[in-house]
Amino acid sequence: MNSKCSLVLPLLLHLVNSLNFCENSYSASASSIFSFRIVGGVPVDNGVNWMAKLISVGEDGEGILCGATVVDDFWLVTAAHCALQMKTRSYVTLRKPSNNRETTITVREAYVHPKYNNQSADNDIALLKVSSDLFRKYGIRPVCLVEDDSRLLKKYKNGLVIGYGLTLDADSSSLRNSDTLQNTTVPIIPGPECVRTWRILSLRSVAITANQLCAGAYLHGTAPGDSGGPLLIRKSNGEYVQVGITSYGADGLDGIVDQGKFPGVYTRISKYIPWMQRVISNLSSTTAAANFFTPLHLILLISTAFWILRLQPSTQPKMTISYSGNFFRLLLRWKGSIWRSVWRELFLFLILFYSIRFTSPYFFDWADPNDTKGYRKIYKVMCNEFHEYTKMIPLTFLLGFYVSNVVSRWWRQFECLKWPEDFLSVLCLLLPSKESRPARHQIARYMNLTSALAWRDVSTKIRLRFPCLRNIIDAGLLTEREYDKLQDINEPSPGIRWLTPLHWVQQLIDAEMAAGRGSVNYISVAMNELKAFRVSFRRLYCHDWVCVPLVYTQVAALATYSYFFFCLFGRQDLNSEDFYSLDAFFPLFTVVQFLFFVGWFKVGQDLMRPFGLDDDDFELSYILDRNIVTSFTIVDSLQDDEPPEFEEDVFWKHHNEQHLYAPKVASSLKWGRIDLSRNAHKHPPKLHTYLEMKDQDPEEYKNRKKNKFIAW
Repeated sequence: MNSKCSLVLPLLLHLVNSLNFCENSYSASASSIFSFRIVGGVPVDNGVNWMAKLISVGEDGEGILCGATVVDDFWLVTAAHCALQMKTRSYVTLRKPSNNRETTITVREAYVHPKYNNQSADNDIALLKVSSDLFRKYGIRPVCLVEDDSRLLKKYKNGLVIGYGLTLDADSSSLRNSDTLQNTTVPIIPGPECVRTWRILSLRSVAITANQLCAGAYLHGTAPGDSGGPLLIRKSNGEYVQVGITSYGADGLDGIVDQGKFPGVYTRISKYIPWMQRVISNLSSTTAAANFFTPLHLILLISTAFWILRLQPSTQPKMTISYSGNFFRLLLRWKGSIWRSVWRELFLFLILFYSIRFTSPYFFDWADPNDTKGYRKIYKVMCNEFHEYTKMIPLTFLLGFYVSNVVSRWWRQFECLKWPEDFLSVLCLLLPSKESRPARHQIARYMNLTSALAWRDVSTKIRLRFPCLRNIIDAGLLTEREYDKLQDINEPSPGIRWLTPLHWVQQLIDAEMAAGRGSVNYISVAMNELKAFRVSFRRLYCHDWVCVPLVYTQVAALATYSYFFFCLFGRQDLNSEDFYSLDAFFPLFTVVQFLFFVGWFKVGQDLMRPFGLDDDDFELSYILDRNIVTSFTIVDSLQDDEPPEFEEDVFWKHHNEQHLYAPKVASSLKWGRIDLSRNAHKHPPKLHTYLEMKDQDPEEYKNRKKNKFIAW
């Protein structure tokens, strides 16, 4: 959003006192909303669904217009000065990828960078949280970000700006409105040149920092209304990467038209990715916990407080929700339980059920007080018919088929988590010498690097742990030189990044074999194990790409919720004279059915994608930590340590010492000893259902009343 004074030089000397932050006020009550577009731009093609229009309107009808971009399922990023001027009602509009139609989503909260400086516009960045999941509900994916943009800025000299600000009419050379989203290409101005330009323009009152970028050219740039929009770089593979957020420019017409002389300023987004990660991860988990706390939840907590307080936290690593204990204690568990899965639906069902029960008598008294129209009879017939309809829905069959498929698929995905010790054990036989220890160590690291790269593509937990590749460097699985190679390889061939470390493993093994430090006897076994390791990730990607067919879920959902829609009427107590009927007060059996069937359906829903943030999702972060420790222990400590020398043990001696388990020492067997005597097999097992038959006298056997011995 760069704008300058059309009457130029005198006002430029006092530029810092009149910075225009590019959002535009408008009147919602006007006949048409006054919006601005990109200067010198052309309409945007489909495919930029992560671009949003931020509109905020106050009670007086005045508001602001800015741009924003999607960076996570519930989050967008915009300029801080846009967020600070938001009114009482704020929303964003985006285009759905499926049909390119606009949809409106409410903005719940805005989080401005704590170090935002209103005078210098440094740290001009804010995050917006919306009310709906943009990916699951609308299929909108976030824009690509990079944690280090220095290589991109060095390689690519031009950027792309998109926005909703003023556009220049080429025929009349005037600024006008545009009804379409616009974009234009702008040269990115090097930092030192931008610093010098703004220092001269503002008489040293504006200082461009390392957190900012400059871009613009004559008849190409941003304008009022484009604030918060993206500055993008289009890579050679066609991928768009956001490197900046439109911040401000010089005031006036000249500043808008000639941004070569008066460059626009953009917040450098790569400098704020760690802050964005902290805000998104912390506030997402806090909000999720807060959403569970409802009146029904409060009742459940109070009624089970004593039992919950007695539950001790597990000292074992968290995988899915483990459970042990007696039956009643298990029923009172909350996390990962049926209560947590269905309480919202059950609460809504009971509200609707009792609303029908309590309002229907008053409705009939009002609509047909003398029962001349037969409304009550029609209502009873309808309720009875709806009750019969519930018997016609094969709900048990449908849910059984659906959930069994989902559970099978869920377990197959867990079996795709190949652990590295099978390959590394063979590797120690293939490269056993101490001279090969660096190669073994490097191969072990590459195996776990492959897991981190692949799992972060399918697992939300791993993605939160490693939002960018730089975080993998911090974890020690990747070096700077390897990072540069990965970036160079991934740019022309997207999707091959996770395969690259496995190819390096092959090259390291080949180099060790060429140096004569490997054993050819195990090379085939090692390659087969490496192939199995690679295939496991490919299968995992396939499971992530190909979900359970939508029709299965639709049929199961339609059957489940249709069943209980009919129950709303079919399970009403129509015999008002039977005061002692339980259904007159509470639909007990209907609620039990609701817990069974909806809980069953929720099992399928929760297990559909096991790499998210649900209670029973796989804890890949723990598995990765475990694999790292195990891998380096195998290739370093275990391989370098010699096995213990031979010592004669009790099993070695038992052939020569038959008295070892003589009757006098037989009692010691119950303390963990093993009976290796030659007569051990002659002794019958001491089972709890076995009673030994004693020797019997023939005469005594005839008299069955005296003694009886039983074996079964």
